[in-house]
Amino acid sequence: MVIHSTKTTRGLIELMLILGALKKMGVREVTCLIPYFGYGRQHKNYPVPEYGEEAIGANSAKIILEIISQFCEKIYTVNVHFFKEEGLQYFEGVEGLKIINLNAFPILVEYTLSVIEKLGLPKPKLIGCDAGVVS
Repeated sequence: MVIHSTKTTRGLIELMLILGALKKMGVREVTCLIPYFGYGRQHKNYPVPEYGEEAIGANSAKIILEIISQFCEKIYTVNVHFFKEEGLQYFEGVEGLKIINLNAFPILVEYTLSVIEKLGLPKPKLIGCDAGVVS
């Protein structure tokens, strides 16, 4: 199991180098835990009108997953943006890569509520960045 974040481009390159080295060493089965999947919000070819009518942004998530699939059979992610459900998933167009999307929100909520209780806050307000955090 390789545990590595791709929060930065450097982290992404490091992961590719690690996976390449493992393959070269003859490791037959590799699983990755990627707690932060960089470029996870770039999971479609979005229009980029400021560069012209036909300009689109690269589907970076798919490209990264395609590369990872060359070295790895299964990855675990944590609340990755391109899957709304937890559990076993497959990214459309990326063959042979099992993706298990883990949900960290229950643990974070439990911890937050315990801190609020310890502090004795009478009417705390929790604020999220958008409506998606409610689910």
